[in-house]
Amino acid sequence: MKKILIDTSIWIEYFKGNEAIKKIMHDLDAGSTLITGPVMTELIQGMKSEKEKESFVMALKSIPRLEITEKE
Repeated sequence: MKKILIDTSIWIEYFKGNEAIKKIMHDLDAGSTLITGPVMTELIQGMKSEKEKESFVMALKSIPRLEITEKE
């Protein structure tokens, strides 16, 4: 199965309720989307309240995380 790394700008549109983005995201195979720590950090920094942050972090726990490593 292909894995797709979703960038910050797409997540922002998704959480804002952009219907076109929501449709695309919901049409993806379950488990095919990935998120990275830096993207999570960017999204959390944009949250307006602690309650919003907590809900967001809980929602993101279901999305597999791609760890960034450096190979020499």
